[in-house]
Amino acid sequence: MCACVSIIGKDNSPLYIATANVDKEIELQYQVHASLDVIEEKCASSQKQNADGRELYLGLLNSTEIYKIYGYVTNTKVKFVIVIDSSNTSFRENEVRSMFRNLHSLYTDAVCNPFYIPGEPLTSKVFDSNLLIPAGVLTASVFALRRYKIRKWGRVTNTSSLKGKLFIITGANTGLGFETTKALTARQATTIMACRNLAKADEAIHKIRETTSEGELIPMELDLASFQSIRKFASQVNEKYPDLYCLVNNAGLAAQKPEFTQEGYEIHFGVNHLGQFLLVDLLKDNLKRNNSRVVVVSSRMHEIDASIDLENLGKWVNYDSRLNRLYNNSKLMNFYYARELYKRGFNVHVLCPGLCHTDFFRHYDPKWYHYLIFSPIVWLMLRSAEQGAQNIIYSATDSVTSGEQNPVTGYFVSNVKMRRSKFRFDEHVSERLWEESVSAIAKAGSASSS
Repeated sequence: MCACVSIIGKDNSPLYIATANVDKEIELQYQVHASLDVIEEKCASSQKQNADGRELYLGLLNSTEIYKIYGYVTNTKVKFVIVIDSSNTSFRENEVRSMFRNLHSLYTDAVCNPFYIPGEPLTSKVFDSNLLIPAGVLTASVFALRRYKIRKWGRVTNTSSLKGKLFIITGANTGLGFETTKALTARQATTIMACRNLAKADEAIHKIRETTSEGELIPMELDLASFQSIRKFASQVNEKYPDLYCLVNNAGLAAQKPEFTQEGYEIHFGVNHLGQFLLVDLLKDNLKRNNSRVVVVSSRMHEIDASIDLENLGKWVNYDSRLNRLYNNSKLMNFYYARELYKRGFNVHVLCPGLCHTDFFRHYDPKWYHYLIFSPIVWLMLRSAEQGAQNIIYSATDSVTSGEQNPVTGYFVSNVKMRRSKFRFDEHVSERLWEESVSAIAKAGSASSS
């Protein structure tokens, strides 16, 4: 996006400056001012300017992590400076040249006005409108694209009451889990908020109660990185809540540095896969008896640079990849796991919430400039937690599997409808992963008892 357009007189006095973002006006004007010395140096060293006195396109004057500054000088030594966001890679050299030619043409028309006093700032409304309309069109296009993406993402339209239906949502105090809990509660559901930190669960309940008095919220402690915590939680649920309608396996994480569960398994395998594997196993009689929905939150990352590394399950491996392969692998495990559950008669629904702007990557430590560079991308491309939760809500309440569309045939919920995965699932790997998961749980159990 073009951030700033400026015209500077031959005595370096500003004739015209327009910025796309008034909040950054001073910052952008500083960038223009700092480029003037570079323009002088380039003009002094240019033989072409001295040779024929024509206009001179100076090209890129300066480049920072945030901006790219381009320059142009007329034969009367009037300087044109255009500042472009560095994050915009769509501008090509010929397009920048074209922008300068248009700017020069507009400038010539403005100064040829018989009432214009040479050296005075340009105040022509025609000049303003011609410069600002393209930015306005671009802004409108960006907003239109955002609206299109929101429509494409879809929403749950069913608002019928869920009174009397009991849901368990892991990781219910934050992000997608919180938004799912809030939406179900507004529809009068009873929700067990399975959270590691009960104080944070209470804070989440307070926030939800600021928006609705419907439904019932039950905080319970659950740490998926601890088999002991999972067993305790499942025992309490089976004893107190025998009529479970839906279990939402939402909790998960992505870590940058090696982390391990209490049983010694690397955190992606241990929490994202093995923890929920054990939880479902301990609740299986409850789930089967009630034909309860089992919701598995996977991700489309299972289609991208992911595999089941059977030789290194539970180990922290540094793969040669720009992506977090351990996380991607765990999301593929989620899908394989959902397939095996479906084969065993569970009412299972697997989904991708979409790329969401939540605290999911809280284990990462982004630099300050990452926020500057990626904020526009985040706004345009990423869903809010509330938008991402639509796929979870749909899977927990409305989605229907069939003989043709189910996890075994590769179907999952995305954008509030069924779509087929691009990944080619391997039945042998699917069965081996199940066997290795059972073995890993048994191994941890024997180690703790010895």
